[in-house]
Amino acid sequence: MHIEGFKQWSRNVPSKKMVEWLDAHHMGPYVFTFLSIVGKFAAIVLFMMGHPVLGGWVVVVEYLFDGMDGRMARVLGRSNSFGAFVDLFSDRLFRSFYLPALAFGGVIGWEWAAAGLVLDIAYATLSDFVRDHKDIQVPNWGFDSWRVVAFGAPIGLIQLAVFVKIVVGAPLLLTQVAYIVIVNRRMAAARKK
Repeated sequence: MHIEGFKQWSRNVPSKKMVEWLDAHHMGPYVFTFLSIVGKFAAIVLFMMGHPVLGGWVVVVEYLFDGMDGRMARVLGRSNSFGAFVDLFSDRLFRSFYLPALAFGGVIGWEWAAAGLVLDIAYATLSDFVRDHKDIQVPNWGFDSWRVVAFGAPIGLIQLAVFVKIVVGAPLLLTQVAYIVIVNRRMAAARKK
């Protein structure tokens, strides 16, 4: 699916009927904002405890809640600047803790966490700049979305590297722990003899 097609599709999820049904059952936008914040906190705790796969799944579910609150607010006509601020602030605040939590849990090294935080801060600063200066006309040098190529690629690569580290690192970490336990038991048994 093309990127623009995916963006168009994701703007309509959930459907208007689903939003109205959820609202009728007292599941408004603020409920999903709260669930999103709880999910972010739970993911950080799981990352710190050394459970990257489970924490990653919590992040996926949390992103669904994060997208639902904004869509519901727009469909129901309840979007306001306070809700947008809380959503943006919680996203940036908690997202900045994901990599240090993974480093604390021993999944990635602190140098990867620091590099990721630097790129995250650069991305946030750049996105704020682009949003504030969106009326400036940029010449087209052959790429329709040159900003995505120039700025998105390095950020996407660090996210890909962290994802690969999590997916590959989790089984390797379990293997290392099992090896250490087996070696320690054998050494303890050898000492008893």
